[in-house]
Amino acid sequence: MSLKESTLTIQSEGRDRGKVFSLTEWSAIKADRWANRALLAIMKSNPDIPTELAGSGVAGLLNFGVKGLMRTDAADAQQLMDEMLSCAEIVPDTRNPNIKRQLVESDIEEVATLWELRVAIFSLHTDFFSLANSSTSPAPEETTSLESANISTSQKSPAPSSRRVKHRFTS
Repeated sequence: MSLKESTLTIQSEGRDRGKVFSLTEWSAIKADRWANRALLAIMKSNPDIPTELAGSGVAGLLNFGVKGLMRTDAADAQQLMDEMLSCAEIVPDTRNPNIKRQLVESDIEEVATLWELRVAIFSLHTDFFSLANSSTSPAPEETTSLESANISTSQKSPAPSSRRVKHRFTS
């Protein structure tokens, strides 16, 4: 089975409006190692978190979401958030969606775009929890808002948002 891919088009107003990014899932081992490092950083900064979460990988990280990283040491958090962006490539010409390249710093001009990318990347790696309760095939199109950055396993609907990110999962 191949790695999941997602296309994210920036819909919000600003200099990045209309830019298209291709997101590719990490391998299971890489995602688990990243999640374990993230959990350890979260636990180091939040000693009240149960130690049994340390080895729970992506599943344990779901309890904290992207916001959990914001409660960690700045250096740890920045390294983990920067590493997330390695899943993203830009589609420089939307007329040729198969042509992609690695991101360079000048590709992203709005801070909000970085967060939209990180939320979409987090969702790409954790959507299997919601899919396990329904179909084994990803939905053709899904919308994620910035307010859903604190992803949890409960079935809460995200607060309404004017900033919407559309991404399509393909296998």
